[in-house]
Amino acid sequence: SDVAALVPPLAVAFGTAGQVYVAQLTGAGDRTKTRHTVGTLLSWMILLSIVFLVGTLALRWKIMGWLNCPEEAMAGAVQYLEITAIAMPAVFIYNAICSVLRGMGESKRPLLFIIVAAVVNIVLDVVLVAWCGLGAAGTAIATAASQLGSCIASCIYLYRKRDLLDLKFNWDTFRIRWEPLKIILVLGIPRVVQNVAIHFSLMFCSARVNEFGLVATAANGVGNKIQRLCNVFVMGVDGAASTMIGQNLGARRTDRCEKTVWGTLACTMILATITSAVCRSCG
Repeated sequence: SDVAALVPPLAVAFGTAGQVYVAQLTGAGDRTKTRHTVGTLLSWMILLSIVFLVGTLALRWKIMGWLNCPEEAMAGAVQYLEITAIAMPAVFIYNAICSVLRGMGESKRPLLFIIVAAVVNIVLDVVLVAWCGLGAAGTAIATAASQLGSCIASCIYLYRKRDLLDLKFNWDTFRIRWEPLKIILVLGIPRVVQNVAIHFSLMFCSARVNEFGLVATAANGVGNKIQRLCNVFVMGVDGAASTMIGQNLGARRTDRCEKTVWGTLACTMILATITSAVCRSCG
């Protein structure tokens, strides 16, 4: 699960980079560059997801070995990784489309997509794990199905709103162009490095914890899930601030950018204080 958890932050990193640039172009009212950026972002994310999919499947046994996965859990862990790896393209595509929508100021649809995915995940978890007894494989199938569902829903919405973005679903639209790709890489790579450093440190810790057996591994997994839940609040504020600042930069309203920065800082400090207090009291 640690390896599977590494993929969404990478998708989010490049998706956020695209979101920031789309927000700037939207604020500037440049529809042509917006269209080129959207096509480039989607194609880049698909290409990246295929690389991760092939790499994960090819190295799945070695990855579990590097993580010191307990021998009795090895088969289930590899099976979980195989199933979740198949859904990697859906994760990247979904994040790319939702980043484009957020960059244009549309935040309700991505929220609905993720709510539906969460509900589907919970229901399938209960059915496949509790009723069908599929164990780790059932959890992986539920996760992959929810990710695929949110991806399909976002693709359908993008197709229906193609006129808004002046998108034509042909080769020229989705051709990777160097100018927007360069900006996406410049904005996205620092965030990718940050996310990779954080998750590799967590994976290193998990590898050490796994040496103590299944009980310690399960306890560490619970702690990691709580930590990821806390990050959801920060990511939400971060995404909203990125769009607001990007659109104001595009519209050359730098005075609003400063207000947004201070407002974001206040929100994150309040959320951090509340989350810390809740975790301490429940611990």
